[in-house]
Amino acid sequence: MKRLSVLIFVISLFTMPVMSQVLLEENFDNAAIDGVFINVVDNNTGQDITQPQQFQVIQPEGWTITAEIDPADVSAEGVFDGFSADFPYPAWSALFYEGEWDNGGGDRNLEKPFLDGIMVSDSDRFGNLAYRTWLNSPSVDFSGSSIIIEFDNHYRHNDNQVAQLDISWDGGATYTQIFSWDDTNHNDNESYVGHETFAVVTPEGASSFTLRFFFGGDSDQRGFTDFDWYWAFDNLLVRAGGDAGAPAVPALSISIIDPNAFSGIVLTSSAFSGSADHVKSEWQVALDEAFENLIFASGETEGNLVSIEIPSDALPVGQMIYARVRHLDSNGFASAFSAAAQTSTPVPAGISIIEIEDFESTDEWSLPEGWKEINFNDPLTGDANEDNFATWSVVTEDTMASIGGDRVNVPVYEGKSVFVDADAFNPFQDAHLFSKRYDLTGVTNVWLTFGSNYVQNQDNIGALEYSVDGGDLSNDRTPTGTWLPLLYYLDTEDITYNEDGTPNAAETFRDDNVADGTAFAYNYWVFATPIEDMGPYIANGYNDNKTANKSFLKFRLEAADEQSNVVIRWSNMGTDSWFWGVDNVTIWGTSDTGVSEWSLY
Repeated sequence: MKRLSVLIFVISLFTMPVMSQVLLEENFDNAAIDGVFINVVDNNTGQDITQPQQFQVIQPEGWTITAEIDPADVSAEGVFDGFSADFPYPAWSALFYEGEWDNGGGDRNLEKPFLDGIMVSDSDRFGNLAYRTWLNSPSVDFSGSSIIIEFDNHYRHNDNQVAQLDISWDGGATYTQIFSWDDTNHNDNESYVGHETFAVVTPEGASSFTLRFFFGGDSDQRGFTDFDWYWAFDNLLVRAGGDAGAPAVPALSISIIDPNAFSGIVLTSSAFSGSADHVKSEWQVALDEAFENLIFASGETEGNLVSIEIPSDALPVGQMIYARVRHLDSNGFASAFSAAAQTSTPVPAGISIIEIEDFESTDEWSLPEGWKEINFNDPLTGDANEDNFATWSVVTEDTMASIGGDRVNVPVYEGKSVFVDADAFNPFQDAHLFSKRYDLTGVTNVWLTFGSNYVQNQDNIGALEYSVDGGDLSNDRTPTGTWLPLLYYLDTEDITYNEDGTPNAAETFRDDNVADGTAFAYNYWVFATPIEDMGPYIANGYNDNKTANKSFLKFRLEAADEQSNVVIRWSNMGTDSWFWGVDNVTIWGTSDTGVSEWSLY
């Protein structure tokens, strides 16, 4: 019904002369049918790209396509890095959807949103040669109050990939961003298919506009796509928007689900108020009033228009948080964000901090007193930087950022943290971090909380276990003591599920489910027994997703009550995989010796 109501609304708009003015319309059919191949023009030089070779695209009449090949991939002799594309378009190009583009796999035929001609930039099918590309529309005369931009969209995101739409009101001298899709608002290896609508207010004195579609990479890839995914769109329509204006600014309230537990929260906005339909809302939660340190961002969602539940694992413990929301309408207009609402996240009744390790007093590349790291990395690479990162060590935020911005994009850590990274390390990393031994004699209702800076890869496992009898790992890699399960992160492709959707541990950890790049099954990293009981502790790590598992984890250590030799083990195994960082490791419980007056942050 929602689609029908929007459609009726759009039809009614077209009956009003001021709202029905079509300014630009392009379905790319004529270009795909009758278009002529042209040489791709270098965006910097204005000359045809000839290194490493000449490339061609189909450019719609009146439009301009430019591109740049990453100079790092091309030598003076024209030798380039592994380019073997079966789809030689290093830029935007008009193509046929069916038979020419939809048969390339990777969700390209998902929901079949297009017909006939489309506009595509496809880094995945182009191969290992890195590029970035711009598509500029014709200049359109217009001096009304606003414009509405609509198109059918099929975008598949990869880490470090960027898709962006800009508008120029001065003939291309300067551009203003309309949107940017990147790691902060889109998930890796996820396809986004649907109809997009954006409203733009015309600046005073403007008399024409030009649109610019950009597809490339972020700063970690020097601005270039590099064997990433794709962006395809069709049925572009730009029309005059009239004077409808943005929706009213909503108000926001926060309620804590259970004030006496490690609890999630519910955000609730006021009712929508505007001249069009309420189609999306955007929710944000941050650690600061300026919303520079986001810990939750919904993006523009259709599923939670007036309320949303934020789970406990997305929230720190006992800390002030801030939330806001904005409403978006069917014309593409967005309200301003609401005033920030704030609350302090709860601590369960009757417990307090027993011990905390924030790593701030520990020297970089070392571990706190009593903590230890054991690794069986096979073999060391000989690169001191990679070998250091492949073992658990305390590092600063700047050190993490030096190997990629995705290490520091969600503030689940503060200052220093203990960190391990398998990126560029192969054949495989096998690194274990052991906490100090905790004497919890006299302590009941024991909990473990920490900030978890984790990213999954398709060939790695992140394991978290604890022992109450001083469990350890010998030099020949034999586990000692008794180990109990807390969490096993795996890629969903390596998890076998029961009919009800829950993980089947016996099948997931069977001996022939071998981790890629190793000779070992994933059960090699599970010390707890019996293996068939581990199902409730297996979690989808969401392969390559740079935000999904960056969280504030909380575990009840039931067997640790009144125990004198408790130890926590974090284990990360990967073959050229990602990373795990840990901070603010805190033991909570009920004890007369707890330090409830301590502040966690």
